Amino acid sequence: MSVQWLFAGTILVVFGLMHASQASAGGGPDASGYTWQSSADPGGPAANWVSVSGAATQVTGLADDNAAATLLVLPAPFRFYGQDYSALKVGSNGWLAFNTSVGNIAHCFPLIPTAGGAADGYLAPLMTDLNFTGAGNIGSVFSEFDGVNNRFVVSYLNVPFWTNAGPGWTGSNTFQVLLDYRDYSIHFNYQSLSPLTDNGSCNSDVVVGIESGSGQVGLAVTADVMPVAPLTIKFYPPAVFANGFE
Repeated sequence: MSVQWLFAGTILVVFGLMHASQASAGGGPDASGYTWQSSADPGGPAANWVSVSGAATQVTGLADDNAAATLLVLPAPFRFYGQDYSALKVGSNGWLAFNTSVGNIAHCFPLIPTAGGAADGYLAPLMTDLNFTGAGNIGSVFSEFDGVNNRFVVSYLNVPFWTNAGPGWTGSNTFQVLLDYRDYSIHFNYQSLSPLTDNGSCNSDVVVGIESGSGQVGLAVTADVMPVAPLTIKFYPPAVFANGFE
């Protein structure tokens, strides 16, 4: 953890990223002005799960350590770190990328932010070693635009972890990302999560957070710690966006 200590009279202020076993209900701002707050904070957003309707579209082609070939076309450009994006790439390992040239993000997962790593410009609601293959695996992803509330939702439903033992998967995780066009905030909603399966000696078996298109700025919520569902994590953009804002 990178920490700066500032003394002002008798007041001690601590700034830093919360990793590993440290818990927090909010954080930021990062260098671009983004902050986050969770429903675990009494003053934070309410835990909110958006039900998947019959009008939702299933994302196909997800397997183990890959990304869907078909991009999700957004209903309108979404402003993220000062840039407007019109599509998302869906990764099998619980990530969504505004940078659609990303090929894959796999275990061991990059800490946030990491410029020039496996990817830049992505959302990590539950970036961990997930698997959509194997007999009996019912994991799926659906996307939907809610025009009434002006929000785009991508939901991972009943997606298990990868495991080397047959049938190749274990557990079940249901979570979603909500892009709110009313204020360009981003919500990670968690309905149910299984205990983390440790698949190696990494200190980043699961990563939660957001990273800018340059990869130089981002907000890490947790690294190597599973969120505790039900939970909502909301990322608030700065009040004013400027061209090229990073």
